[in-house]
Order: sequence, then C-alpha cells, then structure tokens
Amino acid sequence: MRIVFCGFGRAGFECYNQLVSRGDVTPAEVLVFTHSAKDNVVFLNYLDAVGVEYHLGSINKHADRVAAFKPDFLLSVYYRNIIRNEILELVQGSLNCHPSLLPDYRGCFSGAWAIINGEPKTGITFHKIDPGIDTGNILFQKDVEIRDTDTAFSLYHKLVSHFIKHFESALELLISGDPGQAQSNDETARYYSRAVPFDGVRVAKDMTFVEGQNYFKGMYFPPFANAKFVFDEGEVEIGNLEELETYRDQFLSA
Repeated sequence: MRIVFCGFGRAGFECYNQLVSRGDVTPAEVLVFTHSAKDNVVFLNYLDAVGVEYHLGSINKHADRVAAFKPDFLLSVYYRNIIRNEILELVQGSLNCHPSLLPDYRGCFSGAWAIINGEPKTGITFHKIDPGIDTGNILFQKDVEIRDTDTAFSLYHKLVSHFIKHFESALELLISGDPGQAQSNDETARYYSRAVPFDGVRVAKDMTFVEGQNYFKGMYFPPFANAKFVFDEGEVEIGNLEELETYRDQFLSA
C-alpha cells in the first residue's frame, strides 16, 4: 500500500508514526509533504533523523511527483494547503482531519470560534476530501466537551490528542472503501475564513462580559497576541481573565 502523507505539527508527527508502524506500510511506501515552520520542528527533525525524504510547501506544485509515485491513498493531517482536484484524482481515496463537528465550523480557527460563540462542545471529524473546503463525506466523528477553563490553545491540543487516538480507526474505514456520510449544506454548515476573529479587537460596550470572556479565551494561543478590547481609555491587550474582570463595568452587561 502506497500513501501520500500531508502532515504538520504534533498531529502530523504522531499520525505518521502510527502509519509506518502498521506493518503493511513501510517508510519507503509513504511520500511526505509538510511545511517549514517553528511549530513543525519536531516532525522535521524526526524525518531528517530517520532519513525520510520529504517535500516542503504545497503538494499542488508536485503533481508529476505524486503521479510517478502511484499512490493508493492520500492522508491530510493538519496540512496547511487546500489540495487540488488534480492531485485527488491520482488516488483511490483521501482522508482529512478537521477540528470540528462538520458540517458546522468549516474553514479555519474552528476551535477558537466555537469558544467565542459559547458552544458547550465541539469535536473531531475525519472526512473524505473533495474539491470543496471541508465538504467531503464524513467517515468518523467524536464529540469533545468545551470546559469553562478551555482556551483556543488548550482546546487545540485536546482535539489533536483525539485525532491521534482515533487515526487508525478512520484510516481503516478509508481503506475498507466505506463511502461515509454525505454532509448537509443547510444553515448548520457555518464557514469561517482564515482571518483573525474580529481582527483581534472588540469594543467592550458592544458585548456582554460573558462574551468578552469567551473572546479572550478564544484568542488565547501563545505566543500569538492576546485579545484586545476598546475601553473608555482606549485599546488594551488583556493578559488574563483576572485583568479583564477589572473592566467588567465597561461591558454592555455583566
């Protein structure tokens, strides 16, 4: 079995290791595409250490290389590029990991938006890849609770852990030829673009304090900038929820 593996970060690293530990797939039978980035160093260092060849950047620029490899399947695990149809047509089937309960929260920053919107839960979805964005048939889903203490940072890592845990099960469904479940495209299919939520700044008097708390938690993802709010004295970047509490009376309501 020959696999094109498009992976990134902790999820990519862990799922790649599961893949080449199966017994029916060797490293030589996996063509790797990934990215050069600080938060991908562990995966890159591992690939270098074990002598695995990999390609950086978009797989879409390497259609000839993929065709020559003659892959059976393509797996996308936190890969940063939308994979074009000309690549998808080269494989029997493909699988993507998406950190939400599709069809809701398609697109980017799905965990952050779920917190900002005050959702009690989110989840993980393994789905087939089609020409749309996160619109392919669903193979596997798992609910994940959003706790009051969760931030975008903690929820991101919680969802990654669930992807790693259930990767083998989803892969078996793909290999078996399971058609999956078609997604609906009604009002539940919300989509969020790659833009930072509200451009990173919200006006306190236009929102409740609970909404402000959710916005802070949804924007908390070190080392990136924290949420900023416009108060009477001007724009302030908030360091923690205790600091936000000192501005409670400037919100629309408590």
